[in-house]
Amino acid sequence: MPLNSINKYIDKPITHLDDLASIEKDWRKIFGTISNNSIFISFDYIMLWYKSFAKPEQLRIYPVYEGNTLIGFLPLFCYKKGAIRILSSLTNSHCYHPAALIAGGYEEVFFKNCFQKILAENGEWDVLKYQYYSFQEPPDLKRYSEKNIRIMENARPTYSIFLPDSFNEYINHHPSLNHDSKKKKKRLLKLGSYNFCHYTGDKAIASWSTLLSIEDSGWKGDRGSSIKRLPENYRLYYESLIDLLYKNDKMHMYYLNVDGQPIAGLFCYEDQNIFHAWKSGYVEGFSYLSPSNALLLFVIEDVINNLPTIKILHMFPDNFGYKARFVHEDSFYNMTTLFNKTIYGRIAYNVTMLKQWIKLHPGMYTVIKFIRNIK
Repeated sequence: MPLNSINKYIDKPITHLDDLASIEKDWRKIFGTISNNSIFISFDYIMLWYKSFAKPEQLRIYPVYEGNTLIGFLPLFCYKKGAIRILSSLTNSHCYHPAALIAGGYEEVFFKNCFQKILAENGEWDVLKYQYYSFQEPPDLKRYSEKNIRIMENARPTYSIFLPDSFNEYINHHPSLNHDSKKKKKRLLKLGSYNFCHYTGDKAIASWSTLLSIEDSGWKGDRGSSIKRLPENYRLYYESLIDLLYKNDKMHMYYLNVDGQPIAGLFCYEDQNIFHAWKSGYVEGFSYLSPSNALLLFVIEDVINNLPTIKILHMFPDNFGYKARFVHEDSFYNMTTLFNKTIYGRIAYNVTMLKQWIKLHPGMYTVIKFIRNIK
């Protein structure tokens, strides 16, 4: 069925979860036009994200047309910060996968048509936040926005490895890692037998509870940030996510075992020729071995040797004191922010500029705090 034969009645954005089912058929049709499309833009995942993290009325999905042909959807959500209405990509601290559903062959025109439509909604939003990775093709929002719409771009490091053809080539870029790895293996041998395990399919699903227990056993559990200690909507999100990855044969679980006991685990998954290393944990009694570092080095070697279609191994933002050691190129997680011409859009822009100015003049924060305390 050609794209121009799918529904043409969709004009305005979908604004409530109850209406999401009305575009399911079209969504799945467009999704099928690209053989290696991202799981994180599948209809099942979008439905999961909204149900897990948004209120029903916060849903905003924009249909995008080229002429009379529906060429995709941009899923966003709308929330308020005070009186300011913010449109944002579907991202949070448990999902760093902003994405758009774009029909094959329409990539170049999609963002132009989409953001021109969103920008025409002058009174519907105040701030628009759009995130993307530096190794993805970014939309040129400056080109589409009007001159009197303010725009800011911010970047924070993310940690990715552009994989070479062999592990030897990789390790030659990181001689200190090679040296540390040999020392840690000697320590592991002194403890007894050890091995690394890589599970996919049924074995990966079966081992999920092991990772949850390892992650919950240390500081993450103590601070309440382990998956086991998260609110119910987050736990249900992870359960559905691993099921979706499992059904698409994209789930990978890695473990380091000492004398048959798992002491470190790492949850990974594939998406569009990128291998994402997401959730990890280790038993703190073995911290002197740096088991997570040893396991990650094994994962890098395993991906290079056994998954030739993978081009990038991605470890996400936040260094946590170790990720930078494994990379030898710069990658970024970028956010483009547009400030609308509305009153609150202008206020948000001025407040943001003031905060940046205070950061450049740290002494002013003390002055402002003093003034606020004057009765």
